[in-house]
Amino acid sequence: MIQGLLHLHSALRYLIVLLMIVSLIVAFYGWFGNKNFLKSHKKTHLFTHMFLNVQLILGLALYFMKGYHHMISNISQLPELARFYAMEHMSAMIIGVVLFNIGYHRALKATRDKSKHMRIAIFFGIGFIIVMAMIPWPFMHSWATWF
Repeated sequence: MIQGLLHLHSALRYLIVLLMIVSLIVAFYGWFGNKNFLKSHKKTHLFTHMFLNVQLILGLALYFMKGYHHMISNISQLPELARFYAMEHMSAMIIGVVLFNIGYHRALKATRDKSKHMRIAIFFGIGFIIVMAMIPWPFMHSWATWF
């Protein structure tokens, strides 16, 4: 079961990266182009928001099922791989997803279309940078895989 969740979690990253990029393009285009905030824009951001939260839940399940939460007490003595997953990856991803959630909900509360696009662009942009930096890409870590 753990292996299946791990493969699902790894494969979903590509869909989520694509959704994040599309959401950012839509948000910046709407912000700088002074476009109306359409239902299609809201749906794009909603799907990004939903898939990120599902990915976070999968990640948290893996975090506890693999026992990384027990490694926190001696984090300084762990090898790079265990330290990355026990602390760096998990904390950065939580921060990134929280930024996406804040941006999405603040955009829904905004009254002007331009401010909706702006809030999505800023919060999703910062969250995107954090998430992309902490995805274990094979070109960044010798132990990382594509799936």
